[in-house]
Amino acid sequence: MLRHFVRRLLASAATLVVITCVMYTVIRSLPGEPFAGDEDQGGAARGEAFPGSAHTGEPLPIGYAMWLADVARLDLGHSLSVQPGRPVASMLAEAIPYTLALGAFSLTLTLGLAIPLGVLSAWRPESLASRGGGWILYGLHALPAFWIALALQQLVAGTWRMLPPFGAGPLVGSEAGAPGMMERLPYWILPTLAVSLGSLAFVIRFCRAGLLEQTATEVVRAARARGAGQARVLWIHALAGCAVPLVSLLGLMLPGVVSGGVLVESIFALPGVGRLFFTAASRRDYPVVMAVSLLTGVATLGANLLADTLYGVVDPAMRRQPAAGGPPTPRDGEMA
Repeated sequence: MLRHFVRRLLASAATLVVITCVMYTVIRSLPGEPFAGDEDQGGAARGEAFPGSAHTGEPLPIGYAMWLADVARLDLGHSLSVQPGRPVASMLAEAIPYTLALGAFSLTLTLGLAIPLGVLSAWRPESLASRGGGWILYGLHALPAFWIALALQQLVAGTWRMLPPFGAGPLVGSEAGAPGMMERLPYWILPTLAVSLGSLAFVIRFCRAGLLEQTATEVVRAARARGAGQARVLWIHALAGCAVPLVSLLGLMLPGVVSGGVLVESIFALPGVGRLFFTAASRRDYPVVMAVSLLTGVATLGANLLADTLYGVVDPAMRRQPAAGGPPTPRDGEMA
């Protein structure tokens, strides 16, 4: 298991180098000026105050090597146009907590509702409620997140005036008179719903399909032969068989917790990583764009590495190392 983890860690590091190389090359190849600042910002807006930021003035191979060396020292450069002269690392430090909060809320809501609803959907798959719910889920999954966000903002916040339409306030109310957590909680409801509804539909369908597949395995048939009821079969035996696919799905969802929703954060005026990326891209602030892209790549690789590690936790069969170096062969009745 440890040898497999080390191999995956080295492979992830090599993949990250390739990702950064492609990212740096693509961004450097974009047409136009490196950024578009306001004319009244003077030299800082024209990049004269920070000529070495992201090393865009150097030849491509040399600039990439210098930028990679800066990243290794945790120096992400300075902003050129979003907040001229400010270190990108401090901008990310302010934006990441908002994105993590939104991602944690949406992931908790998605998994907290998707698994029970998936079990209920698999309880009687041919019933009218299950089929009707499936059509509703298909419709939710087809709707883009920004459309859901605008609809919620217009209907719930605008027409019904039940929740704040945008903003989140400070995450930590340290100053006197700052709102507490309960006062700030209503600001997060609509963004969380906007991010969660589409993924909720997909995870419910994914869980339902996996449970129905598991009900045909020998493990579940043996449990039924021993007299296990439908609830025990679904919640214990079938759901345990879906653990590995659910961990794989979680590994695909975790990067979104860090990268954030670009349009959702912009619509609800959340000062997170997604909104920072949108603003930096519109102003051609290359150091910020590359820093956010790097963060997204690290989050994706880290989530995949975490999922690979959790495979051995949820399924002991995955801990066995085959002699040929291929993937372990699952036992009878297990999902591949």
